[in-house]
Parts: sequence; structure tokens; C-alpha cells
Amino acid sequence: MRQLNGVEAAGHRLVLGERLIARAPGAVGIATNMIGADPQAVAVVTPRLLAGRHFDEFHQRHSVPVVSLPISVADRLHIGRIGVAVYIADRAFTVIGIFDDVERRPETLLSVLMPASVAESLVDRQDVNVDRDVVIATAPGAAQLIGTQAALALWPQAPFSLQVVAPPDPQMLRREVEASVSRSGLIISVVALAIGALTIGNSAAAAITARTAEIGLRRSVGARPRHILAQLLAETTALGGFGGVVGAVVGVVITIGVFLGNSWQPVIDLQAAFAASAVSAAAGLLAGFWPAVRAMQVQPVSALQR
Repeated sequence: MRQLNGVEAAGHRLVLGERLIARAPGAVGIATNMIGADPQAVAVVTPRLLAGRHFDEFHQRHSVPVVSLPISVADRLHIGRIGVAVYIADRAFTVIGIFDDVERRPETLLSVLMPASVAESLVDRQDVNVDRDVVIATAPGAAQLIGTQAALALWPQAPFSLQVVAPPDPQMLRREVEASVSRSGLIISVVALAIGALTIGNSAAAAITARTAEIGLRRSVGARPRHILAQLLAETTALGGFGGVVGAVVGVVITIGVFLGNSWQPVIDLQAAFAASAVSAAAGLLAGFWPAVRAMQVQPVSALQR
């Protein structure tokens, strides 16, 4: 695997499952996962050390009984420094490192790390809970390619008997995330537009009652129903368009401010801003249509009597 183009590090692991680890032989221990890994596998996982160092090829080759503890296990065992002994299956191990984070394989944060050769000595023949795998770190963009080659490189006699798990392609994942964000934004925009249209429609309907005398006066001096219709539709369209323009301007200003604050290059689609203003104006037009039709039906005599 390490000879494949695009592979930065690759190593094998033994996942032993839960074992008891204690501070003294025969003492009450705590159950935690044990993972045997060669130094290359440790390089793939890349634990972040708080104290000590990682085991190396010498420990692997000579089966030196050393362990690296995650901070959660070290705290439960009241271990705050390296060089102390812990016991697994009544066998002494020296704590060589303590780590608190990893770059890959997050299950390692709850597992005791030891050389793979040492972990082999803890495996019983009847133990069926041991999982063996190979972890690989690749160059950016090479994960999918290496995923297609890994099984054949590891076991050319029967590559289909191995299960290869490769992370999704970054570009495809990015497109899926962008599409999901775009859909969410579109849904939110449609809901906000519907709420705005209902608000304009309710305001226009309420304004008809308040302006009944005005409408009757205009009708009595010669205004026709189509003139009333045009006036009210113009008002609601202008209101919707004004709201769309204000929203587009505020959105553009906030976007530019966020981009500049993070030292990014602002990319603004002004056509989308103009389209949003036009859609808002159209929503105002549709929202004011029914109230305007009602206003056309106002009779001048009855309106003036109010």
C-alpha cells in the first residue's frame, strides 16, 4: 500500500475490543478498548500528544510493552505523567504517551494504543472479537482512486473478500452540500415571500375599509372601477418591490461585510438581487389583486354616507 502513488501513510491495526486495565496487578480495573497499531497506522491516526511520545519501529520490532493512553482513560486511572506502569491481563505496560485528540479514526479517543506486535500476544485463539484492518492516509483527492486499488494491493489472491471503505469524493460532497444549502435557502425564501405577500394582502384589505370614503369620493368625481383597481395594484406592487429592494440591498451589504471580515473574495450575483426584487414586486401585485377587486365594488353613494 505504501508504494501506491497518492498514499502518504498506511499501517495495520488490531482492534481487540474491551479489556481490563488497572494500576496494579490484581486491582480493580476499568474496561476500555484496546487497539494494536504499527507506527505507520499511528501516523495515519495522528494522536495529539499531551505528554510523552509515540511508540516507534523499535517498540514494534521488539514487542516492547508500552501503551499510549487517551486522556479520558488516563484521568480515570489518575495518571498525569508518563513512565508509570499499568497492567493489562496482569502484565505490566509502561505509559509512553498521553493524547487528547486525533486527526482520523475518532474511536481511538476511547482506546488504549499499543504496538501491534504486543497486541498479538494478547489475542487468544478462541477470541472472535478481534478485528484487523488497514488504515490509509492519502493525498488530497486520491482517496477514491486508492479505494479502488487497496484490496488488490493488499490481497491480490482474493481482493473481493476485503471490504474497502473510502471517504466520499470531496468535490462531490461539496456539490451535495452546496445543493442542500441552496434548497434550504430557497425554501426559506419562498416561506418568507409567502408571509410577506399575506401581510401585504391583509394590509391592503384593511386599508379598503379605512379608505372607503376616499374611494367613494373618487368614484363620485368620475373615477372608474379600473382606475381604483390600477391605483391599489400600483400601491401593493410598489410596496412589494420596495421591500424586495431593501432586502436585496441588506443581503448584499451583509454578504460583502462577512466576506471582507474573513478576508475572502466577495462574489455577488447582481442578477439574482434584481430577480429577487422583481419577484417581490410580483408577489405584492398578486397579494393586492383581491383587495383591489373588492375596492372596485364600492358604491359611491353608500361610501359617502359613511
